[in-house]
Amino acid sequence: MTAGTTPCTWQDANGTMPKATQVYTIAIVAATVAPVITSSEPPNGTTGSAYSHSFTARGTTPITWSIASGALPAGRTLNAASGALSGTPTTAGTSTFTVQAANGTLPNATQAYTIAIVAATVAPVITSAAPPNGTTGSPYRPTFTSTGPTPFPSPIPHI
Repeated sequence: MTAGTTPCTWQDANGTMPKATQVYTIAIVAATVAPVITSSEPPNGTTGSAYSHSFTARGTTPITWSIASGALPAGRTLNAASGALSGTPTTAGTSTFTVQAANGTLPNATQAYTIAIVAATVAPVITSAAPPNGTTGSPYRPTFTSTGPTPFPSPIPHI
């Protein structure tokens, strides 16, 4: 049977006239289907970089999205109507959370996810002054310093 309306006529007869007749309109409504999350695992991210991922589900619409447990990475939000996870992560670390899809038909769908946010890499900056002049015939090994996520001295061969 398909969803829609259809008129029906009911008659009842018991041998006494007139027959009883009644016309009804019967509405057939589509069955509601509980949501099932179908989206892929959200990707990891980088602090300071815009991020976007869409959670998807099948089932009767509209579907409402929420975080059932845990927490999203700092700087990200979940759009309840569209399932879009977006924002700019502000803190490096790992976040574990459970997304829930609901449409009024039980059971609600849930799926656990873990997202790692890594710190943005920063180009090194040389912070040392110009090296001193050298002298012919004398060993020369100047030192340079730099800043960045992992400062390290630059190896300079003996000149």
